[in-house]
Amino acid sequence: MALNINLKDFFKKLTLFISLLLVFNLLDILLRIYLGFSGIISKLSVYFNFNEEASIPTLYSFVVLFTSALLLFFIFTNSKTNKLKSYMWLGLSLIFAFLAIDEILQIHEKLSWVVQNRLNTTGIFWFAWVIPYFLGAVLVFIIYARFLMGLEKRIRYMFILSGTIFVAGAIGFELIESNIHFTTGQLNTEYYLLASCEEFMEMFGINLFIYALLCHIKTDQNTLHIKLN
Repeated sequence: MALNINLKDFFKKLTLFISLLLVFNLLDILLRIYLGFSGIISKLSVYFNFNEEASIPTLYSFVVLFTSALLLFFIFTNSKTNKLKSYMWLGLSLIFAFLAIDEILQIHEKLSWVVQNRLNTTGIFWFAWVIPYFLGAVLVFIIYARFLMGLEKRIRYMFILSGTIFVAGAIGFELIESNIHFTTGQLNTEYYLLASCEEFMEMFGINLFIYALLCHIKTDQNTLHIKLN
């Protein structure tokens, strides 16, 4: 049985969904944190807060990251290129599987205290996990630079753009939030708004990456009975 998927429409729906999450998150900041609402409203709205671990946005991030890992693994298992390029897809799959697990288990936050104690970080590096993760991101880019150049031009640009958006959100905004937390010692309205931008950019970056992967599968794979428009 064939499954008809319009890729552009699918990407628009994903973007609409995270936009709605952003709106509900901002309402939570306004009602629960800024205006101090309590009761049933606060108990419900907290599940939409981008800065909470047990929340719908966190679950969504896990799902799309793990979906990316599965799509990458599918490309690996059906790759018709040389073995080295094939295993590059597997490497990406493992990276995204780790990021998905990290989203749920918050491994980076646990690592942050270890690095912070070792390096005595302050200011923008108060959330010290950004140091090893940024170095890791640079290392991955260096390793995969030649691989990226071998991709079809449109796919390559989407890979780079989605990665830039994701890293700029995850690490760039985290540096600013880190300095606010170090300076004020609290999570204020400015911090929550910056965290909202961070999480939205991460989710949008992964949405774009999934779209790019599906476009790649559409042009390079013929093993599934799926019609991708």
